[in-house]
Amino acid sequence: MMKKIVFITTGGTISMKYAHESGGVVPSLFGKQLLDSIRFENKEDLAIEVNDFCHVGGGELTPSIYLELSNLIKRYLAREDKPDGFVISQGTDTMEETSFLLDLLLDIPEPVVITGSMRNASEMSYDGTVNLYHSIQVAGSAKAMNKGVMVCMNNNIYAAMDVQKTHAFNVASIAAPGRGPIGSILGDRMIFYYQPLLRQHCEPEHLNHNVFIVKTGIGELPLPSVLPDYDGFVIEGTGLGNGQAWMEPWIKEQLAQKKPVIITTRCAEGWVDSMYAYPGSIGRLLEAGVIPGHGVNGVKARIKLIAALGSKMTNKEIKSFFEWDL
Repeated sequence: MMKKIVFITTGGTISMKYAHESGGVVPSLFGKQLLDSIRFENKEDLAIEVNDFCHVGGGELTPSIYLELSNLIKRYLAREDKPDGFVISQGTDTMEETSFLLDLLLDIPEPVVITGSMRNASEMSYDGTVNLYHSIQVAGSAKAMNKGVMVCMNNNIYAAMDVQKTHAFNVASIAAPGRGPIGSILGDRMIFYYQPLLRQHCEPEHLNHNVFIVKTGIGELPLPSVLPDYDGFVIEGTGLGNGQAWMEPWIKEQLAQKKPVIITTRCAEGWVDSMYAYPGSIGRLLEAGVIPGHGVNGVKARIKLIAALGSKMTNKEIKSFFEWDL
């Protein structure tokens, strides 16, 4: 039976080639050109509709762009001839944030697969073609139903909540530290190892709130004067989520102003825990009202808080939104 796939492009390295006039790589390829590079073995069984949504680097994507993109997907699904799945190409730099945000925004059974490449189309061993081919296979598979938004790169399939970019240039940079892929694919053969369980959904009216990430380090960090303009904060604590003594009064000041403060760990794996009780420690911060960002790193916690604020959640609801899996 013919599978209908919508391929949405947003730019990224997968679309880039070297341009002599700029002296570097820039977005150059659109959806049709990317598809033309694939040798489909089952082309007669596929109907792929291309939507060149935007044409920017991964760092230029915004929460509002992905809110608009989620609404676009919903409009496709409202059609009488609705698609069986979606593939979105984008830059890998922000893939861990955008995939997680889209997973929060969409509560649908159809597969949504995000992909990209680490090498541009002017380089040897360009990985964009095989990543796109695998992603199309996943998006059209019944096996991929009800798994939320996934990222498909380098023969692996990752859940949006787990995925991280772990290396600046290695072709295997997309990974899920401590959790691993939910599946793997070779050609049109795929295996899923487990079903993603830690998924949530919200419906924000907009994603315009400003959330600032404070990353801890040795010594005191002078905080910028612009911080009063922010609507919430994420603290990337050391180890189990510890802050520092100098931060505690400032954090309590934000809480007194009813601004939500989330604390995560700056470590690549693990979660926060209230073991410690010295000044600035995770135990004292949680006691003061800081919300633990269980299961997500700093950039994902920021996106999640922006989505919560855009959904008009109260601070009590935000706390439940972050602690729901405990």
